[in-house]
Amino acid sequence: MTWQSTLQRALPQQMRERLRSVVRPRIAKRAVEKAWRERARHLSATPAGLHIHLGCGDRHYEWMLNCDYRITRASDVAMNCSNLSIFAEQSASAIFSHAFFEHLYRDQQLPLLRDCGRVLKKGAPLVFVGLPDFRAIADLYLKRASGIPGVGEVFDLAHVYRYTHGNPEAAHGWWLEQLHKSLFDKEYLANLLSNADFKSWIMFNYCYLGEHWPINLGFLAWKERPSEMHKVRIPFSDVISPEREIMVIDRRNCSEDVLTELRRTSDQA
Repeated sequence: MTWQSTLQRALPQQMRERLRSVVRPRIAKRAVEKAWRERARHLSATPAGLHIHLGCGDRHYEWMLNCDYRITRASDVAMNCSNLSIFAEQSASAIFSHAFFEHLYRDQQLPLLRDCGRVLKKGAPLVFVGLPDFRAIADLYLKRASGIPGVGEVFDLAHVYRYTHGNPEAAHGWWLEQLHKSLFDKEYLANLLSNADFKSWIMFNYCYLGEHWPINLGFLAWKERPSEMHKVRIPFSDVISPEREIMVIDRRNCSEDVLTELRRTSDQA
């Protein structure tokens, strides 16, 4: 007879159930943590290195460590994605997110960018896409431009709300998390990146798949200068329409060719 079975016999049923309710979640948590740390070590040992995917939702990429606030069918890690304290300094070869940054509160944005700078290796990029460009959105509304397929014929307030607020009513039971909590334009992003001590960046407008207005913002940013970009793999083809032109709207200390080359090598990988 083991000591566990002896203890079980000695404890009252109610106490045994309470003990299980405390111990089992802790065991499960340790198992999950062990699994994602092993996956992170495996990815770090590959030629491309550790790619961190923040706010993955239901998008899983085999060559990335997929992180989300909650457990999803795609996530490797359930974590507070505004805090990267679980990652070591200079451990990531790239950090990527799509349609994530706008869901953070304003006072979380700068600390996260600084944390990303801490985690990224020298020369490794921070790649955020899917940010609604408020300047472009407002311009389309004032011009009463044609609407987005499936949303409406005219770019009206329903369109504006969809981009600026994220249409949270569609996320049942997840309204606050789905809500966009900030507005963006290139000046606001440039100020954030500069205050987070990023020295180089490329900022661009693009069309999402199936859409015809370039009202999404994206950026690539580096703490210093880009290097070893041929090892970086970003899933641009999953979020950026290949039929529409990407328009660079701001850059500092790097050439537009870096974006072109990264798109080419990522799509070929």
